[in-house]
Amino acid sequence: MRTVISVWIAEHPLPDYLGPIRRMAGDFEAAHPDLRIEITGVGFRELPAEVA
Repeated sequence: MRTVISVWIAEHPLPDYLGPIRRMAGDFEAAHPDLRIEITGVGFRELPAEVA
């Protein structure tokens, strides 16, 4: 069974802004196969309401 770590990050209008973060999460998962990193991008204006 894998433990899931959910990460919410403010999205940015730049193309592929979260790409490097998703790649690092993939590298982390490869080093720690018992963990799964779930990256969710949310607009910075909507993020406070989504978290609350």
